[in-house]
Amino acid sequence: MIKLKIMTQLNNNASLKHIAMIAGGTTLAQGINILSTPILSRIYSPEDFGVTAVFISMVSILSVISALRYDLAIPLPKTERYADAVILVSFLAQIIFVLLLTIIIYLLPDSLMHKARLEALIPYKIFISVGVLGTGIYGMLTQWAIRRQCFNVIAKTKITQITAGIITKMVLGVLRISPLGLILGDIVSKMGGLGSLLIGILTERSLPKWNFQDIKRVAIRYKNFPLFDIWTAIFNVAGYQLIPYLSLIYYDSRTTGYFAMANNLLMLPGALIGTAIGQVFLQRAAIAYYEGSLKEVTIKTYHNLLITGIYPGLFLSLTAPYLFSVVLGSEWKEAGIFAMIMGPWAIAMFIQSPLSNILSILGKQKQAMLIEILYSLARIAAFIIGTIWNDAKTSIFLLMLTGLIFTIIRLWYIFYLLKIQKVMLKYLFPTLKQAIFLLSIPSALMLFEFNKILTACSLVMSLTIFVRLRYHELVRP
Repeated sequence: MIKLKIMTQLNNNASLKHIAMIAGGTTLAQGINILSTPILSRIYSPEDFGVTAVFISMVSILSVISALRYDLAIPLPKTERYADAVILVSFLAQIIFVLLLTIIIYLLPDSLMHKARLEALIPYKIFISVGVLGTGIYGMLTQWAIRRQCFNVIAKTKITQITAGIITKMVLGVLRISPLGLILGDIVSKMGGLGSLLIGILTERSLPKWNFQDIKRVAIRYKNFPLFDIWTAIFNVAGYQLIPYLSLIYYDSRTTGYFAMANNLLMLPGALIGTAIGQVFLQRAAIAYYEGSLKEVTIKTYHNLLITGIYPGLFLSLTAPYLFSVVLGSEWKEAGIFAMIMGPWAIAMFIQSPLSNILSILGKQKQAMLIEILYSLARIAAFIIGTIWNDAKTSIFLLMLTGLIFTIIRLWYIFYLLKIQKVMLKYLFPTLKQAIFLLSIPSALMLFEFNKILTACSLVMSLTIFVRLRYHELVRP
């Protein structure tokens, strides 16, 4: 009956069906990623992960500007004629950018990379252009697929990407080709599925047709993307991706590897559950905005996010040092300590991130940009200030504290715009109080290093009680 009801809802609601396709593909892909992590953590060293984290950071930052953000305009034109022109503008910008980047990297003296503390990337610097090209082209094709409503193709490519990337990492890792195995695996995971994505689109639509006047017209029509949107994106990505680079500069590649592993695993719940909730919420909130019920939808979603985020987040943070050492290997216990420190920020991000779509719905993009700029600069500054004590944990604690404060401020601003800011504390305190109470005994047992079996049983009992107490609130319509 449950399966039949779900299938009926999906068939009757095209938007929900599309969301379920993409979310399902993402969830399965991330599930494969989780299962592979304990294997990869034993094949590669923390130093290998540290070098790869810096490589990924550089590729991520450069990919944001590679198409001048014109790729985001692909779904917007009313006619296919101008959509074709936007696709060509995005493609041309991508190719020109990558060509210039390749020339710069080729001519860049190794001495400059040494001064920038990027000497570990010197043997692999040419792969930066390949990674940027793969990421940019996939992003462009994804926007085109969204326009053509090829959501099932997008879901399949996500699984293809992660599977191909993991196989590459494992094979090259077994052959002791490191950290190149991780780097090439990341590139493959970005470029995997390009062919199937393009073929899926072309089954319904031919290749874009060249028309210079149309290209010129849409480049001007959507000029705000390279003029304004690009800065929001740069600060957003830089705020996250510069931290591994700063960790490498002020500490070492091993510490960077610990941070990268802790950060990646902490963000998985957001990628698995938070993204799906965010996609569903965006669809419901857009409709609710015109129906005048946006406040009610936001409150319900916020309550569900608190329930699904606070207790599991605290549970994972509390057990992170133990879980990391058992699941990933004993040498990763330090990464578990990093994860425990960053836990409160990860919980706040899980709750706030899906609701941030309200700023776009309310037309507050400028305010969102200013908040993002301050948020990014504050995080970077906090990490650098922490290096004064020459202790990575201090830097990560200040990074967490700054991120937590700004995340709470942004969430409060969203509720302020909807005039429901009192709800924020009304639902927060009972859920937080219950989570702390249920975890108090397991915390004490872990703190004083009591019997591991007794500690594990207390954690299982705590989790069971929480699920029984809160399940009915999640399933309530």
